[in-house]
Amino acid sequence: MYMILKLLGIIVRAIPVAALVALVYFLLRRKQMFHWREALKSWVKMLPVVWAITLVGGIAFAAYTKAGEGTAGGFKMGYNYAKASEGLTPSGTFLDVSEILSDDVLERTIAAASLDVEKEALRSALEVSNVQQSAAINAEDNYVSTEYRVTYRETEATRNVDCSALLPALAETYEQFFSEKYGRKTNALEFNFSEIESLDYLDVTTYLNSVISNVIDYMDMCEDENSTFVSERTGESFGSIEEKARTFRDVSLERYNSFVLDCGLSKDKQQYISKLNYENRMTHVSYMKNLSAYNVRMEAINRYDGDITRAVLVPSRDDDGEFYQSRTKLGTDYFAEEANDYLENATDRQLEIETNNYYIQSLTNGTGQEAEYAKADEMIQQITGEVNRLTQLAIDTVEDFDTRNSESYIAFSFDEVPNTIVYVAGSVVKYMIVVFALWSVAALMRDRSKQHSDKVVYRIDGRNRGRE
Repeated sequence: MYMILKLLGIIVRAIPVAALVALVYFLLRRKQMFHWREALKSWVKMLPVVWAITLVGGIAFAAYTKAGEGTAGGFKMGYNYAKASEGLTPSGTFLDVSEILSDDVLERTIAAASLDVEKEALRSALEVSNVQQSAAINAEDNYVSTEYRVTYRETEATRNVDCSALLPALAETYEQFFSEKYGRKTNALEFNFSEIESLDYLDVTTYLNSVISNVIDYMDMCEDENSTFVSERTGESFGSIEEKARTFRDVSLERYNSFVLDCGLSKDKQQYISKLNYENRMTHVSYMKNLSAYNVRMEAINRYDGDITRAVLVPSRDDDGEFYQSRTKLGTDYFAEEANDYLENATDRQLEIETNNYYIQSLTNGTGQEAEYAKADEMIQQITGEVNRLTQLAIDTVEDFDTRNSESYIAFSFDEVPNTIVYVAGSVVKYMIVVFALWSVAALMRDRSKQHSDKVVYRIDGRNRGRE
């Protein structure tokens, strides 16, 4: 079937090409001026041949069109999410459109559509191209295409593939692949709360504070993407969950931490105090390094010549071509920025040391009664359950949002399938009109002067017999 289709394609293309070749040949060989009457006579005599060629071409074209059904097709795909215009996937990685022809996608497509074809053969029959926008693009514009076209053309190796089954399967498979690989992951909100049992009472605060901070940051990121979304599954928005997490951290977790410090609770006070003292020594080393770096920068600033440290203005032009005075950065500016960073780090280290000292004092002075330990254990169960509910609420809300939006990551627009009879008949008529016109023009340009011998006239007159 593939070879027959290929042969029909050659015939269909050869007929109009032959007409053009004949036309050029007749024009080059023409030796007399063009006369309409002679041209029409030539065309009338050639009309049966023209009609025969046109009829043969029409039959071949009809057979080619009918036999070619399902051998070619395609669809457009447009990436609809916000980051697509930046050339990124929903997860922020670079978008690679050619992944639609990756081994994973093609293998899934072949299995889904039950196709009898090798993935390499299928890949060779598919092509991905960029769909150009109609508006002009300026060189200064950072334009990133978000619409592409996938085209399938049958090859000898894919002659058993049904195009009508392949293309929908390919689109659906790629959409699933894209959502699975680049959709939002919620593993950052999943925690193993069984670890809490092995933690000391103050370490429980540190662990849960880290969990809640992750929830707050994640919800803040989601809120930047869509601040109006309200989940039908949970009835919550990203902002409301973030607010609940902040309230838990500032109220429930702080209440538990205050209770532990007031009572001086620890599973092993001496060991925990030793750990805090070791942390203070390490933090003090970091504090001194940052403080020394700060002092070095301040001394370098003081050594700068006063004339150099004055503002240096450089004439510049703005976007409108207007002059303005631009202030350039000096060495003192860079030293000042670095000094400020080192001072902030040193201040943070000092605060850590003071906090640890407060913890050491609380543990040293605390009595730690049995009832207080029981109360702390009860509070741990309570706040752990509250954190677990918050994280699950965040996960459910994010999954609901992604479920609704992942379906619109990519929009597919398949080529319209025309009415077969009407489409074939219309195409054949158009093709025959073109063939008839081309061969008719070639017949009109045909020079028939060589087909007529010169007229011979004999005159007999008593003196002369000759040829005129």
